[in-house]
Amino acid sequence: MALQATLTRLSNFGQETELQNLYIKVTSAYATKQEAKATVIAFASVDGNALFTESHNFVLDLDGPNPIKQAYLYLKTLSEFSDAVDC
Repeated sequence: MALQATLTRLSNFGQETELQNLYIKVTSAYATKQEAKATVIAFASVDGNALFTESHNFVLDLDGPNPIKQAYLYLKTLSEFSDAVDC
């Protein structure tokens, strides 16, 4: 499972850069009693180089699907991932 999306991020020079057609993969998700956290890596393409890694906190539903699936579902609720498509 992965997402494809166009995201805007700050470049190394502090300017906003639009990164098109990123391949976004949740590489891990873990939870404690207080929080759930997913690690997300954005790639230039399916076989491309990793461009950046970021973490996102979300509320884990113990009765829901596995934590990785829940992380993807959570990402799609964020405005920056609202146009993301499953791939």
